[in-house]
Amino acid sequence: MSGYSIFLILIAVVGLTLFIYYSYPRDWIQGGYVRILLIVYHASGVLAMALIFSCYRRIPFEWLKWLVVRWGTMYYIVGMLSCFLFICRLVIKKAFWMLKKCGKMERITVKQNAFWDKRIHSILFLVLSFGIAMIGFYHIDDTQITEYNIHIPKVAAVEELDILLIADLHAGSGNWDSTYDTLEEKIAQVKADVVLLGGDIFDETTLPEDIDRVGEILDKMDPVYGCYYVYGNHDDYMAGDVEAIFHRKGVRVLKDEAVTIAGDIQLLGRLDPMYEHLGIEELIEVHRLDTNKPILVLQHRPKELKALSKVGCDLSMSGHTHGFNIPHFLAIGIISEMLYGIRDYDDMKAIVTSGVAAWGFHYKWPACSEIVHINITFGE
Repeated sequence: MSGYSIFLILIAVVGLTLFIYYSYPRDWIQGGYVRILLIVYHASGVLAMALIFSCYRRIPFEWLKWLVVRWGTMYYIVGMLSCFLFICRLVIKKAFWMLKKCGKMERITVKQNAFWDKRIHSILFLVLSFGIAMIGFYHIDDTQITEYNIHIPKVAAVEELDILLIADLHAGSGNWDSTYDTLEEKIAQVKADVVLLGGDIFDETTLPEDIDRVGEILDKMDPVYGCYYVYGNHDDYMAGDVEAIFHRKGVRVLKDEAVTIAGDIQLLGRLDPMYEHLGIEELIEVHRLDTNKPILVLQHRPKELKALSKVGCDLSMSGHTHGFNIPHFLAIGIISEMLYGIRDYDDMKAIVTSGVAAWGFHYKWPACSEIVHINITFGE
């Protein structure tokens, strides 16, 4: 990630932190041990987050990395949830008093100290936020295999095709040994004809040992029709040549390219929008794709799904969203056409996976971590 992006993120984090801090009761922040505790809590949390995304790879001690990641994760989730709850409190309170002032709620009398007590709200919000963070902290390791059975009414050289879709591993600070072990165990349970890597396998915090561990997992996969990868929006920020890493492991990198698998099934791998890329109509024309034969699309972000369906694509597969996670869905839902699952777009199916992990932080809730097994049947 560029220094400019890191700076903007830190500015946003500091802004949210100040909003939370001044949302606490006045007597908490005006002096005493509570104030010192809150300052240490917020300052250490912001510092941990800054270290994760600026110099995580340069931290010399493993125990310090362990501490930074765990505290940074906890602070980020608690901070996001606390901010959301305090904003809701502010909006509700303003709306209530505006209605009272307008005479819409004259019969309702509420004692200020009983109903709007900041001490009660602050304690409740912190307990709730820490509770959800702890649940998501452990829930992310509960990787599932999600099964989809779909039919494409086009004749192909094979009657069916098994696909394993893996996305958003974010190998680095958001992964622990258990993440890789569980992923390896789940992959072994799926006998796939082709493996598709939907981007963000790496990110800014990826270390050489993470690359080695991912390589070990790839070495154990031997799909009949090969393994294919498309870039995510974080992969290329890591140190090292991503394409060379996958090439050494026999993984084909698709950059707005199409390949034919299983005789006549066309697989189109699209570049992420952060790179200079072609539109779907241009790709169909450039690669002379036959719309009478199955066309499968692998792309990191669930974008242009309606456009894909209109040009004759049969299945779109993507990740990026990390599923329906509280409170992240508030932002990701605005910029993505789908958050999670499977949906029909005319004659095309679109599948979005919640992914294996998360960016920089070890948290998922209520979404689960997953790999996706897709069984496709062909024919009229």
